[in-house]
Amino acid sequence: MTVTELDVAFAGVVTAGVVGVLAPLISWRIALGNQQHQRDLVRDERIYASRSKVYEDLLVYLHRNMLVVRRTHPVTGPQPPPPKPLDDDELLRLQARVAAFGSQAVLDLLTELGDELTS
Repeated sequence: MTVTELDVAFAGVVTAGVVGVLAPLISWRIALGNQQHQRDLVRDERIYASRSKVYEDLLVYLHRNMLVVRRTHPVTGPQPPPPKPLDDDELLRLQARVAAFGSQAVLDLLTELGDELTS
């Protein structure tokens, strides 16, 4: 069996047709992947921004409580009075923000800390 000019021309037409159909489909699929990636990046940036502010507020709260302990149970000498605790509304707002934006690991650690402090 020999390859004729007609066979080569037919193969060229078929190849061009396949490429003509597949190229836009591949480009479309790549564009969808890029859009999803961009959405994921924006979502991750929002989560990071929310968590960083909540974690900063949580650290202030935890350090405030550590300061209370240091000043009410000093190792040496008299200490200034401890800082005032958060009022109930401030504490509830902080707890709600941590529950809404904190990672599961942070929530688990806070639960463990709370259990430890109340046992």
